[in-house]
Amino acid sequence: MYIIDCNIKNDFLFIIYRNMTEISCYYVYYNFTPEYITFIKYEKYFIVRINNYKMITLSYETFMKIPKLFDFYILSLILTEDAQQLYKIDDGYCLMTVYLWKRLYLTEDYKYVYLHDNNLFNKCEPKRETSNKKIKKFIKFFNNIFENDEPITLMTIYLNAIINGAEKELNKGLHLNNTIRLLTGIKKKYGGDIYDAIRKYV
Repeated sequence: MYIIDCNIKNDFLFIIYRNMTEISCYYVYYNFTPEYITFIKYEKYFIVRINNYKMITLSYETFMKIPKLFDFYILSLILTEDAQQLYKIDDGYCLMTVYLWKRLYLTEDYKYVYLHDNNLFNKCEPKRETSNKKIKKFIKFFNNIFENDEPITLMTIYLNAIINGAEKELNKGLHLNNTIRLLTGIKKKYGGDIYDAIRKYV
């Protein structure tokens, strides 16, 4: 990793790193026990971690054979602001992602997700895949936690929100442009007497 920027916000020093690996996160916010899954992509392997205590290493080939887990990976890439950018706050690292708020709605802006194992991102690429037995246990644990979450549906909701937001901004721009053209035409017609001309119709 290397530093690309730093700034102070709310009395905290934020150091922004460009990370050579790719890190993304799907995060379900709850007040006391949030549920989240983090994906760390290397050249040949993925590390997949649920919360802070369940972790496996998968080859690309194995990963592609677990459709729902792979769908969550794609969703995490969509929701994460920048998969190669980390923030350091005090002694810990975090990234920015959109939350699923108590499984009710997706937040409109990015939130910080603290990544508690700081050494994980400085490690070399894994040498081998986790055993099949441990992978099966992990997938069972994964299904229990995220059973009712539908990544494709969440992708659709999020992307539609972005499209609708873009349309609103475009409509604002068109409205502003039309207003400017209208006022410019009025000014050309009435010149310095524009306010007197308006008062005639008020």
